Amino acid sequence: MGGIDEAALDRLALVTELTRRIRVHGSPGEQGVSALSEFTPSFMWLLRDFYYDLEGEHGVKQSPRDYLETALMPTAGSGPAVEAKNMIRESIKSLFKERECVTLVRPVSDEEALRNLDKLP
Repeated sequence: MGGIDEAALDRLALVTELTRRIRVHGSPGEQGVSALSEFTPSFMWLLRDFYYDLEGEHGVKQSPRDYLETALMPTAGSGPAVEAKNMIRESIKSLFKERECVTLVRPVSDEEALRNLDKLP
C-alpha cells in the first residue's frame, strides 16, 4: 500500500466532478463549494500497511494529519496536467473542512504469518 501519492489523489478525481455538478440553494450570497462544504461529512484517509516514517522538512516528525495536509498542498509547475492535479487537491480541501489521516502498519511482515494472523500469540 504505502502513502499518499499522485495515483492515489487521481483516484479521488470524482471529488472534483462533485464540485462542478452539485449546487446548494441557500441563503443569498452563498454559492459553490463553500456552501456545499457545510453538508459534507468529515474526510478520513486510512492508509493501510503504512511503512513510511512520518517526517516533514528537516527530519521533523509529523502527525498523520500533517502528512495528509502536506500531500494536499499544490504541486509546483504549470500546464493542464498540473492544473488538474491541483484542482483535485483544492476540491478536497474546499469540500471537506474537517480532514483526518490514520495510518495502520502491517501487523507482520511474513506472508504465511499474515494468512494465519488469528493463530499468532
